[in-house]
Amino acid sequence: MEQLIGRTWGKSLKYNKTLVHLDLSNNMLNEEICKIIGKRIVKNHTLFGLHVAGNCCTVDSLGFLVIDEAITAAYLE
Repeated sequence: MEQLIGRTWGKSLKYNKTLVHLDLSNNMLNEEICKIIGKRIVKNHTLFGLHVAGNCCTVDSLGFLVIDEAITAAYLE
């Protein structure tokens, strides 16, 4: 199920040319979903605001999704 969610969001973000702001905060996106979305979002050059607080990833200073190891560890406990 996680792969399907990640691929669906990733595909949507990869090809979308009009979305400029997206808030995915507190959706319990796990590490696998975040990795898939992160790979696909690299091709998107129109999204300027992405919020992912409350998930297993963060947005770095360059706008890339990175896995937050501390949050991932907390999910596994």
